[in-house]
Amino acid sequence: MVEKMQEGVTGKVMDDELDEYVNVDATDYLSAEKEVEDLFESDDDGRQVDDENAAILALMEFESNRKSYIKDKVAEGMELADAKLAYDAEKADMVRISLGLPEPELEEEE
Repeated sequence: MVEKMQEGVTGKVMDDELDEYVNVDATDYLSAEKEVEDLFESDDDGRQVDDENAAILALMEFESNRKSYIKDKVAEGMELADAKLAYDAEKADMVRISLGLPEPELEEEE
């Protein structure tokens, strides 16, 4: 990642597998490289992550695996558009649960 940042890639690039543009992080590569080095050189201070931050981390992890999630759904036979909708629905459900919101009521068809 730091190497790509060093090359100066910024903005959005087309992801052919998802057929959409995705963001490219424009963080300064020197800052990122130093932060990574500092994290690996420091001692574990033993602090525990609270539930709210754990939910944020879980959502960040889910978000970082978006492409593989969608590709897996397509491999299971789902259309690309439906796989993207399934991803969005699962992410929305994770957010709803982490915020302690009730399940949405389904509208009855007439």
